[in-house]
Amino acid sequence: MTNSRFICRMDSLACAIRAAVKVAGNKELAYVRFYRLNQDTLAISALGTNASFRAKVKVQFSEWNENRDYRVEMSKHAAASLAGYVVKTPEGLDAEPTVSVTIGDEKIRVEDATGLFQTAGGRDEHRLADPVLPGDHERIFSDAAIQSKAPFWITPDALSTIAGVAKVLRRRIVMWVRSEPEEATSRWYVHGDDWQMTVSHKERDRALPPTDDDGPAYDDGDNQDSGNDIRRLVIAAPAGGIA
Repeated sequence: MTNSRFICRMDSLACAIRAAVKVAGNKELAYVRFYRLNQDTLAISALGTNASFRAKVKVQFSEWNENRDYRVEMSKHAAASLAGYVVKTPEGLDAEPTVSVTIGDEKIRVEDATGLFQTAGGRDEHRLADPVLPGDHERIFSDAAIQSKAPFWITPDALSTIAGVAKVLRRRIVMWVRSEPEEATSRWYVHGDDWQMTVSHKERDRALPPTDDDGPAYDDGDNQDSGNDIRRLVIAAPAGGIA
């Protein structure tokens, strides 16, 4: 059976995988998914207890076995190992090497694609025989498409997750925008230079006005949410793909 192959920059691949691993959580049974988004984009996604993540990486596909590799999944440990692959470049050479990724029936292999650098060889990791992550990850992001500008509350833990992912991706956080779909769950967008995140929670309890003078002031009629019931933090990065 034909193997799937693509070439991309190692730094772009590593950043996206590390962010996915971060969101996948600390559980032993956590997974990362690869799937082909279009003719020159690989999507890397993960689901955690309170978070979902998707990154778009610009790649050059040479072959793709759609029937077998429509969803390629691996453990977070295998993904972290692939992200840790290093192409040893000569000193003084300021160039980011490209790598070749080959996806077979049982393994995923990453290796130097330039042939110019001294390396310790490629690195192989096992893939899962069948996908185990639930849901269509593309649907997660397309379902939160309506945006309206408004402030919102956010918990420190959720903000820490956002900042942590932005740091791994080496992207700054630019602005905050609220979305209000016509359903029981509200979603909010966080926009960066070329990436997006959304935070969502079930609309059950509303925040009461603060009782002390130090808290933020707002009218009783303001539609502010407490953010204490955050269910899912959804992260997508970036919009145009990591070059």
